[in-house]
Amino acid sequence: IAQAEETTCGTDDTTSVASCTVSKGNPNLKPRKAHNFDVGLEKYFDRGNGMVSATFFDKIISDDIYNLTNIYLQDGEIYQSTTPMNASGSILRGVEFSALDRSIRFLGQFFDLSMNATWMQGHMHYYENGIMLRSNHLIYQPDVLVNGAVTWHIPAIGGGLRATANYNGKFLTGLGTTPNENTGQGSTFMLNMAFWHKVYKTVSFKYEVQNLSNTHFNNVMGSKLQYTDNTNYLGRGVYFHVIIDYH
Repeated sequence: IAQAEETTCGTDDTTSVASCTVSKGNPNLKPRKAHNFDVGLEKYFDRGNGMVSATFFDKIISDDIYNLTNIYLQDGEIYQSTTPMNASGSILRGVEFSALDRSIRFLGQFFDLSMNATWMQGHMHYYENGIMLRSNHLIYQPDVLVNGAVTWHIPAIGGGLRATANYNGKFLTGLGTTPNENTGQGSTFMLNMAFWHKVYKTVSFKYEVQNLSNTHFNNVMGSKLQYTDNTNYLGRGVYFHVIIDYH
């Protein structure tokens, strides 16, 4: 909160516009406070192996915290500074839907299936140079989040095959002194795979490929986060595990 000003020049994974980034503290920053309202419905089926649910949530937030971003020229270099600030008031509401079944039979095979999807809508009021402004998103709030997983159980080898996927819509990370200086992260989709099998009574091998979809992260900016500022390439990760069950 009251950290000393920190300046970094050179390579930065968060921006390609600025040559230097400046992180500032704010000793007057207030803690975020919220009043939450949630209502949900759940339905169980398949002898308790399956479930569907829907939840509506509403959050009224006071003193919400956001990063104020300012881009300026100094000594021939482009600087980007960020300062944590308090908003005047924020509201976040949305609906989350979830479903799972741990006992699906298809073509003589057994599967687990799960998924959840969340739709969110929010807005935030804040002051800039004495003028009340409105953002139609909160910081780090995407419009849509979707996650899913399916597992194929293979008793013959004491193992299985699992695929997981997630989608994250684009979201704000900082509000600029003008809307065109707003910063954020672009939408992403990622797919992961895993396969495992027994090699002995208590020993299993597991193989994983993370980011099979070769997803990369785009840092974006603009009033609608419509411009790509910088791209971070993650690459794929391949892992091998030895699992020993002592029970």
